[in-house]
Amino acid sequence: MDEKKKSSYTANNNIIIIGKKIHDYFEQHNLVPSKIFDTFNSNNFVAIAHEIATEGLKNNYDQIIIYSNNPRTFFIQESKVSTINVPCKKTLQKITEHTKKFDYEGSLDDLIFHVETMYIEATIENILFKSLIAEQAARFISMDNSNRNAENLLHEMKRNYNKLRQATITRELTDLAGDTV
Repeated sequence: MDEKKKSSYTANNNIIIIGKKIHDYFEQHNLVPSKIFDTFNSNNFVAIAHEIATEGLKNNYDQIIIYSNNPRTFFIQESKVSTINVPCKKTLQKITEHTKKFDYEGSLDDLIFHVETMYIEATIENILFKSLIAEQAARFISMDNSNRNAENLLHEMKRNYNKLRQATITRELTDLAGDTV
């Protein structure tokens, strides 16, 4: 990010960061997010999505933009920018005008708030879940490469050991043959 973008991001937007690496990046560049989730794993991504969705609706966000990793295939991850447009209350009220014949428990505003929350929460959960899949795939690939490298190193060390052993045997045989002559 260049300096203009950094200042405009922090001045005009509520930035919520998820994960240790992005937290470290923000600290290095003296950026202050509005909220930090240091730990991100399969146990807490649903709670994170709920909190972001609820906060977004309480603060009347127009949209939520998420920068994440996305698995294109199991072996290839790509960066992805996802934009979630927060439904406008006017749009939802137009929809509910057509359904006035139904009875709702509670107020219409509460219903709209819960529908919006569920929509945004489900979308964020999906994005975070794909990000977790991409992270696990990257770990798998890294471990697979480490295993291959270890096997190659072991194979190379065995070859070198056998060469040294053969050289020692040849040297001893040569010494023995030289002593008998």
